[in-house]
Amino acid sequence: MITIPPSPDLGKMLTNYIKTNRKYKSGIANWLGIKRSSVQAYLKKPDMKVSTLWRLCHVLNYNFFEEITAQLPPEFTAVTENPLQKRIDELEKQKSDLELQVKTLEKVVELMGRK
Repeated sequence: MITIPPSPDLGKMLTNYIKTNRKYKSGIANWLGIKRSSVQAYLKKPDMKVSTLWRLCHVLNYNFFEEITAQLPPEFTAVTENPLQKRIDELEKQKSDLELQVKTLEKVVELMGRK
């Protein structure tokens, strides 16, 4: 069985953002087209729908998903990473090594031709 750590408390995350950046709950409510009490409820809940968090990101111009991602283990692959990048890097190194070998062989052939 895999041990999964508790999920981040999105209400606290939102509360911290609002306090740190001095945002008004009433302003957020107006931008979202909801009541201030709904925003207040978001602050008390440890989780929320992705669609709600998505809207909050756009209204507040802040990437809460990145903050959540930062709490994941570093070995997790980000969506933006190319899973084949390691292989590409290996092939690029091999290519560089082979180019160096070709240049070296060309020099040897050139020197042997002068004799």
